[in-house]
Amino acid sequence: MRITKEILWKLPPRLAHSIIYCHKTKRFMNWKHPVTYDEKLHWLMVHVLTPEYGRYADKYEVRKYVADCGFSDMLIPLYGVWESVESIDFGKLPYPNIMKLNNGSGPSCYQIMHTGDDVEQEAVKKKLSAAMQINFAKKHCEYHYAGIKPKILCEKLLDEPVTDYKFVCSRGKCDAILVCYKRNQGRDYYTPEWIHTEYTKKEYQSGIILEKPKCLSQMIMAAEKLSEPFVSARIDLYEVDGHVWFGEITLSPSYGYHANLTEEGQLALGGCIELKAVP
Repeated sequence: MRITKEILWKLPPRLAHSIIYCHKTKRFMNWKHPVTYDEKLHWLMVHVLTPEYGRYADKYEVRKYVADCGFSDMLIPLYGVWESVESIDFGKLPYPNIMKLNNGSGPSCYQIMHTGDDVEQEAVKKKLSAAMQINFAKKHCEYHYAGIKPKILCEKLLDEPVTDYKFVCSRGKCDAILVCYKRNQGRDYYTPEWIHTEYTKKEYQSGIILEKPKCLSQMIMAAEKLSEPFVSARIDLYEVDGHVWFGEITLSPSYGYHANLTEEGQLALGGCIELKAVP
């Protein structure tokens, strides 16, 4: 698999993404007239998302952009940032907290610490040191990750369980909201008016129709403002005790492969992305 990734990375981007898309979906990529959400995400990764966009995908550097947009109050308190685990002084950190990489996602890229004891410290050192060796740009040919220098962040741990609200936006307009109930229990899509959709396949749905979050209008306003410069972006936010917190900006969600989406969902979300105006 490592050799395959190395080969894909060296191929012309369009060829590499044709192979990736076909391997995952068992379909040929429609480069002339992409219509689905995943097709358009691959098109953007090839034609738009250069390494210059890395500062928005970088969980540390993006904080400046969020503050510049007027949402510094939504930034989760940051306890520290380091370029290696050896630099961390665990004795000076508040607990509980969450340690995570600035350029990765998923369970292998973060560790929740409750007390900072020796066992937790060793778990952090082992997990995040290994994750820092991963080239996330090469992993799925997400070229905008290429310029991100790996760092370890330590943030305040939000009160659990937290529900993720992921705002799917295009050019400053919220098109849909992906809700991950209690972080990972289901992947349901709602309209901005908070109407549950059938964009998600039944086996991926939570089976719960959630109440509209109290801060929905505030979250939509922030997501739309933050997404204005991008043809397509997913803005991840949390609502905890009436306060909105910023998570991250994702420009290539799920690296362009959404197995959870129905054909209706693929076409609906893809239809919101306008590529004609892209240079």
